[in-house]
Amino acid sequence: MKRATTDQQGNPTAFYDSEIHGDNIPSDAIEIPEADWQAHINGQRKVYDSVAGVWGDYVPSANELLAQAKTAKLVELKTAYEADVNADIAYMNTTFQADQKSQDMITKVLAASGGKLPAGFFWLDALNNHVPMTFADLQGLANAILLRGQQLFAKYQQLKAQVNAATTPDEVNAITW
Repeated sequence: MKRATTDQQGNPTAFYDSEIHGDNIPSDAIEIPEADWQAHINGQRKVYDSVAGVWGDYVPSANELLAQAKTAKLVELKTAYEADVNADIAYMNTTFQADQKSQDMITKVLAASGGKLPAGFFWLDALNNHVPMTFADLQGLANAILLRGQQLFAKYQQLKAQVNAATTPDEVNAITW
């Protein structure tokens, strides 16, 4: 037998299965039909209507729907921001990798070089072609990545503020990267 205790609004507070809990089930626990138990197991939220004496689907409040929409949108925006900030970048008539590992390597080379790169120095583009580079060229690549990152970060912050200011799920869903 499957049972649950609920709060005054009918929201389950604990679930019990007689096969697991035996006789250690509170006396105020309400029986749950097998279909509703399976729905609970599958992550669907159920509530108990004490007036009708039945379990039913949970209907989230407007505030809960807004909070869910905001949470999902913020995850979506963060994912888009991170993808764009780490995307390849066009520079010197080719395209270079600009992921975090590449950015770290550029920073290390610039810091360790003392302002001068060895003769014949090159940087690999996104297709692994050798691209001859001077110190100024490598600085330019680093600056291009930095500038793009700053612009994307500003966009990300602006969109997060729009999400936080939205008052309906439709307003939230209208915000795009």
